[in-house]
Amino acid sequence: MSANLAVLTSLAGPEDVIINDRLNHVSIFMGARLSGAKVRTYQHNDMRRLEAILSSTTDKRRRIIVTDGLFSADGDLAPLDTITGLAETYDAMVVVDEAHSFGCLGPRGLGAADHFGVLDKVDVIVGTMSKAIGSTGGFVVTSHDIQLLLRTTAPSYTSSRGASPAVAGATLKALEIIEHDGPELRARLAENVKYISSRLRVEGIDLADTSSQVLPVMIGSEDTTIRVAHWLIEHGVFAAAFTFPNVPRGKGRLRIGVTAAHTRAECDELIDRLLQAREDYPF
Repeated sequence: MSANLAVLTSLAGPEDVIINDRLNHVSIFMGARLSGAKVRTYQHNDMRRLEAILSSTTDKRRRIIVTDGLFSADGDLAPLDTITGLAETYDAMVVVDEAHSFGCLGPRGLGAADHFGVLDKVDVIVGTMSKAIGSTGGFVVTSHDIQLLLRTTAPSYTSSRGASPAVAGATLKALEIIEHDGPELRARLAENVKYISSRLRVEGIDLADTSSQVLPVMIGSEDTTIRVAHWLIEHGVFAAAFTFPNVPRGKGRLRIGVTAAHTRAECDELIDRLLQAREDYPF
């Protein structure tokens, strides 16, 4: 969260425009507003609208397209191949939040930009150590010039203390694992995702348009979403409940986080428990 605030408040000001996907993480919207830049928003993954905004803001000093690589509540991907192409056409910058995709996507596990083969066309990548890395803190990967700008002007960097040795050690070890064992782990993750999602869809469970390890079990009402989440916890399955205002009203869901460490028996248990919960709380 602090990394997104640092990047946007340092890169943008009143002479600039920040262009957000409607479903970006709240920290991106916070950073955009704090920057003082004009903020424009396009409907989720609507590339025609994004291009219209780009073409109508040529008077701005800097145009910055910001998007999640993998959207945390829907599990789908930003079309970064199209986004970077538009950025090149309209001379815009691209900032990608890879919080949920780093370690899990791409031939090297570097995230959605790696998955689409456009790492060299993204100006700033923001990530976290609290997801696939299993530690704490955030990071920014960018050019030398932007790095210097952040180091000297971003309060959430200059006024923060360094990570503890334990956190640094855990992060470095996790990065080693991602580098050396990543292909095998990502293959196992993909198998688990395919197994769970295909079985749930056959049973009529709505998983929206997810194409990742983030499985949104669409339920609808906020009350039913909370009840199902509590029922699952009581029966040994943790699934985060997402309700308004974190998602649109009436589109409550459970967010199932699949990992490479889940066994086939655990995958079956998840599926069985969800189907049992649906009998008591129809969704």
